[in-house]
Amino acid sequence: MLDYYEIFGVKEKSTQWEINQKYHFHIKTWNPDKFDSSEDKTKALEKLQQLHRIYLVLSDPVKRKRYDQERVKKSKEYKRGRVLVLSGIAIAVLSILSIG
Repeated sequence: MLDYYEIFGVKEKSTQWEINQKYHFHIKTWNPDKFDSSEDKTKALEKLQQLHRIYLVLSDPVKRKRYDQERVKKSKEYKRGRVLVLSGIAIAVLSILSIG
């Protein structure tokens, strides 16, 4: 799952005003007309589209809450998976040591 806050450059506790300000900053920064080559213009347009999709989530309180809940859920699943993997490695190491 992409970290919208990191990509957008704001903190989780950012206010709506801060998100709007950052969005306007991104619009100015990634305006395709500021770039010379067609390749750079294309990259800028893709980045701007990504940022716009993120803005649509972070600027809507309902969508943002849903995103935050899903993000927490994925984080917990990831941490739980890491613990299981590490537990499995520890058991394997202990088994090898007890055999030797």
